[in-house]
Formats: sequence, structure tokens, C-alpha cells
Amino acid sequence: MLAELKDVHVYHRRVIGIQRYPYKSPRQIKDKHAISNKVIRKYFYERLKSSKSVMYGITSEKIGYIYFKSFHDKGLINKLPDVFKYLSNTKGMIVDNRSPKGGDYLFLWHL
Repeated sequence: MLAELKDVHVYHRRVIGIQRYPYKSPRQIKDKHAISNKVIRKYFYERLKSSKSVMYGITSEKIGYIYFKSFHDKGLINKLPDVFKYLSNTKGMIVDNRSPKGGDYLFLWHL
């Protein structure tokens, strides 16, 4: 029934907190396999640092990389200063925001 709304922001939340999104946009279906951790990791000598909501590291060419997995984590705003400190001595930065899961996007105002 909810899929008929054709809105990617509509979901059903179970009692135990699991969310189910009944509708996927044509773009989401097309990009389902657009992100491959295996491909991303081959550009890094060291293992990428990772938490519940963000993955980050520095490439061999000294380029910083941040991948936002989710904006649901309320602790993300507190984690970002450590992430940016770790990436502070880089030549540039890649901010990968292709497929984060919902949450509070307003945290970006704190950057």
C-alpha cells in the first residue's frame, strides 16, 4: 500500500525499530551496485577506518576520502572533528555521499 505513494521517504517501522522502504526509485534500482567496498579499498594502503555511519581514509596519493553510510547516527556530529583531524594533511578530499540512509541532514550545518 505504501509503495503506491512512489516516495522514497515513506517507510514502515517495525516495533523493534527496523525500517522497510517499500518503494525504490528507478535511480536507486539502477545504482544498487554502484558502490563496491572491494573497489574502494584497493586505493588504500592502510585499512579504512569505519564506524556505524562513516568510513574514511587516505589514498596513497594523499587524497582524503569520506563515505557517509548513514545520517541516523546521532553521534556522527561528535565523530566528524576526529575524522577531519585525521584527514587534515591531505592534498584534497573526496566526500562520497552517494547512498546514505536517512536521518538528520541538518548536522551538515554544524560543519
